[in-house]
Amino acid sequence: MAKYEVAKEFKDAYTKKTYQVGEVIELTKQRAKEIDDNLVAFGGGYIHQVKSSAPIEKVQKDEQPKKASKKK
Repeated sequence: MAKYEVAKEFKDAYTKKTYQVGEVIELTKQRAKEIDDNLVAFGGGYIHQVKSSAPIEKVQKDEQPKKASKKK
């Protein structure tokens, strides 16, 4: 299954659930195509596939680089 972001609010004909703008949903590619095909009469563009990306590494704010000690 792939993830899709809702670009325009719509009600799923099968589940009767209303999907809100910005909501991320999981659909099979076949079901996503059905939704696109059914809503093309209303202007299309209701869902867009979310591109998966590599996880972003978090940086701790507490960690500060150690300063080199000066030798006298």
